Amino acid sequence: MERTVTTIEKMLGGNFSSDPRKSRFELPEVPENAPKGIPYVHSGMIVDPETAQDWILHRTIRREIMPKAVTHAEVVPNRKYLVGYAQYGARKLQADTTWWNKGTHQGLAFTADGFIIDGQHRLSWCALSGVPIMLPLAVNVPWSAFKDIDQNRSRAAHQMIDLPYATTVVATARYLLPVLNKESATLHTYPGRDHNDKIIEVALGWPYFAEDQSWMKEVYEAGKEAGIPTGPLGAIVVGSLAAGVNADEVQQFLNGLRPFTRGVPYITIGTNGSDPRQLLAKYFNTQKVSTGANRKFTSAADNRSNAAVIRNAMDVWLRRHSDKPRKINTMNRWPDVHDLPAFPNEDGIRAFHAQHVS
Repeated sequence: MERTVTTIEKMLGGNFSSDPRKSRFELPEVPENAPKGIPYVHSGMIVDPETAQDWILHRTIRREIMPKAVTHAEVVPNRKYLVGYAQYGARKLQADTTWWNKGTHQGLAFTADGFIIDGQHRLSWCALSGVPIMLPLAVNVPWSAFKDIDQNRSRAAHQMIDLPYATTVVATARYLLPVLNKESATLHTYPGRDHNDKIIEVALGWPYFAEDQSWMKEVYEAGKEAGIPTGPLGAIVVGSLAAGVNADEVQQFLNGLRPFTRGVPYITIGTNGSDPRQLLAKYFNTQKVSTGANRKFTSAADNRSNAAVIRNAMDVWLRRHSDKPRKINTMNRWPDVHDLPAFPNEDGIRAFHAQHVS
């Protein structure tokens, strides 16, 4: 079966070979007097865009296409490339060519057989921006270093995402994971740190979270003013955009949540229907939250119901122009015995993810 070319390959204008023997640019050599058996770090290496492209295409680890001659038991595949993160870093470099050259210790790491095991996105910034990048470069790194490099994955996801509104970003991504896993009819979110890798893929791979085109400020402000949890609100907003919903429609949905107490007129849906934005805002304005010892908390059932009514409101909003628009007078709690309302065009959301996390 012919392999599907990934988005990052299309952007780079070439295909992965996962075969360092095909690379036109050699890695720097280890000096003869260097200590044996440990990685050697070259400081201040300047990598040009042509070299970066070559190293990505031939030194990225994809087990499914690696030639048998370079495959062995220690091989661990690289994570998928996050297209939004690659584009974000490239734009930052084009705007400020010294952006990454700030004396950081973070750089590139290659195994003794020439595969890259750390820094793949830094190479993508260089290749896509056309800007040379200076950074440390380590060679002869053992394959076992993968587990050491990834130790920081035990941190909370928001600690690993250098984006504005990082907590809102992470909460939004958590509520999108059930859609990607085809479980959104029964699950509304994934709690805990077990899914940090997938959360980071969404947060850094999808463009809607990037600093220069983030929707998180809109989600945060609308949610704060209307008392709506930003996680499920952000998920239905970003998920709708990924599904192909017009951005103006999504923006109007958020705008309508803000002034619900200010006498702003709302549209009417059908004969008996009211604006779902107004109903949603009123639902959370009047909802009683359980209180514990000096703190507020919501139960798992509360969170599920909250996610359901937010999804339901967006569904009503997006279908208001149809021949038979849904009519709704209240945002009642969604019964536990029912499936959760669907996201718009969930197949489209999954296709969007596959395109941007490749």
